[in-house]
Amino acid sequence: MKIAIPMEVRPDEHRVALDPESCRKLIQLGIEVTMEPGAGAGAFFPDAAYLEAGVGQVADPARLLGEADFVVKVGAPGVRPDGRQETDLMRPGAMLLASLFPTRHLEAVTRLAERGITAFSTDCIPRTTRAQAMDTLSSQANIVGYKGVLLGAVALPKYFPMLMTAAGTTLQAKVFVIGAGVAGCRPSPPPSGSAPPSAPPTCGPRSRSRSNPWAASTSASNWDRAPRPAAATPPNCRPRTRRLKPACWPSTAPRWTW
Repeated sequence: MKIAIPMEVRPDEHRVALDPESCRKLIQLGIEVTMEPGAGAGAFFPDAAYLEAGVGQVADPARLLGEADFVVKVGAPGVRPDGRQETDLMRPGAMLLASLFPTRHLEAVTRLAERGITAFSTDCIPRTTRAQAMDTLSSQANIVGYKGVLLGAVALPKYFPMLMTAAGTTLQAKVFVIGAGVAGCRPSPPPSGSAPPSAPPTCGPRSRSRSNPWAASTSASNWDRAPRPAAATPPNCRPRTRRLKPACWPSTAPRWTW
């Protein structure tokens, strides 16, 4: 098998799909790995590190993608700087591994299907115990939560911690985290010296309980206060399906807000 690592087409994307160490492990298994020169530069992985790991370099994107059996990317395929579509450069029958976010990139998904390319969207992997190591949504959401605290600290016109100096005292900041999912739980531990954060309306008690180990207070949402609809379950719709697919409810069923 031949794996290709192309340059990411988004101008603000600095990540790379495989680092040199991962490439080294794949090569030890007998897999051929090639990359576009400079693909890892934005992530501080120079070409020399890839060459040392045994990765080949192909400067022509058409040749790189056209000869690959398996293409690995960070984001969905898009338009290259020269105007060519990455999907059109891949050979029919090849495979693609990337964070596609298919509902956001319908055109890319359609092109992949028309070209007969099998695509694996790592952001759609179920977050089970065994599969979570392959779920990029979990890992990247953790980074988003961490980065969100840093951006908030930059925008806040005061310090996070309480500082006592001869000139006076600055009280600690109160942090309000919007969302208590994977990203929201990352900043839930109090930022250095700040008060325990307050988690906002969440999707339910399970998400809110994740913030409690750090003494984070939570705000109630309409989910907790509003009654659930007392609609009859259609014969062809199981109770769990009714909760996940509102289309199964009768048209006269009441609705509630989150």
